[in-house]
Amino acid sequence: MGRNKIDAVEVYVIIPVHNRKAITLKCLDHLQGLDILAKYKIIVVDDGSQDGTATAIQARYPNVIILSGDGNLWWTGAIKLGMEYAYHHGADYFIWLNDDTFPLPGAIEGIINACQLESYPSIVSAQCYADTELTLPSYGAHKKVGRNLIAAYTTTDEIILGDAVSGNLVCLPRSVIEDIGYPPAEQCPHYYGDLIYTWKARQLGYQIQCYGAYKGICRPHQQQCWLLGEDSIYSIWQSFFSPKSYFYFKSHWYWCITLYGWLSIFVFIRPYLQLLRAGILRWLFPRPFLLYLKVKWGKLRSMADLSRFIKLN
Repeated sequence: MGRNKIDAVEVYVIIPVHNRKAITLKCLDHLQGLDILAKYKIIVVDDGSQDGTATAIQARYPNVIILSGDGNLWWTGAIKLGMEYAYHHGADYFIWLNDDTFPLPGAIEGIINACQLESYPSIVSAQCYADTELTLPSYGAHKKVGRNLIAAYTTTDEIILGDAVSGNLVCLPRSVIEDIGYPPAEQCPHYYGDLIYTWKARQLGYQIQCYGAYKGICRPHQQQCWLLGEDSIYSIWQSFFSPKSYFYFKSHWYWCITLYGWLSIFVFIRPYLQLLRAGILRWLFPRPFLLYLKVKWGKLRSMADLSRFIKLN
C-alpha cells in the first residue's frame, strides 16, 4: 500500500552540480540502475559548469530537467532554485541529493515512504556511510547537545530523531515551503544551508528523522589541520572570504545567531582565534617539532585511555 501511495505523488529529485561532469554522470548512471529516473522527475541544477556537464547530461539523459546558474548559486542557491521549479510544477515531495552521494537500493523510495506515512510533518534523511562496507557513518542527523549541534549517526536500522540533517540524501514535504519558505541562499550560499533550514523546520514542529534502514554512500569531506597542514595561515585566512569555506564570515555568523542567540559573538570568533593560535605556534616552532609533539601527545592520550580502561575493569 505504501508503494502505491508513493507512485501517486509527484516527487522531484534535486541534484546541485558544478564542474564535476564525471561525478554527475556517475550519479545519474547509478540512479538509472536503480530505476529512479523512470519513477521520479530529476532536476540537475548546473551552476555555471565549464566542463560540458549540461551537454553531456542532455545527450545521455534527455528527460532530465536542467536548470542553469551563473556560478554564483553554490549549494544552497542551487537547491533553492530546484525547489522553486519543483514547487511551481506541483511537487508533493522534494529529494535533496548531492552528486557524490549514491543511494543504496530502496533508499530513495524508503525515505519518501517514511516522509509520507508519518501522521505529523516530517523531514527524513537516509544514513550515509563513507564506504560500501557500511562501517563508518558520514552524514545524517544532528542533535543539539547543550548549545552545540553534533552529528548523531546510527549503524543499525534504528530511527534517530534529530534537530537537523545534512543535505546529502533527504526527503522533504511540500508543506515545508509553505511553512518556512525556501533555504537561506543569501545568508548561507554553500555551507550551513541544509542544517539551518531543517533546524528551522524543527522549531516549527517538524519531526527531523534519520532512518538507519535507508542508506547511501558518500565520503566525508576532510578539513585540513590548520596547525600541521601544508597551506599557509594567510591562504587559510583568505579562504574565509569565499562561500566555499566552512568559516565564510557571512554564513558562519548567520549560523551562530540562528543557533546560539546571545552567545553568538563568542561562538563566531572561536575559529578565527584558533587560526590565530595556530599561526603563532607555526611562527614560534618548526613544523617537524609540532608533528613530534602531536605524535607524543597522541601516545600519552592512548596510555591514559588504556589506564582508565584497566581501572574500570
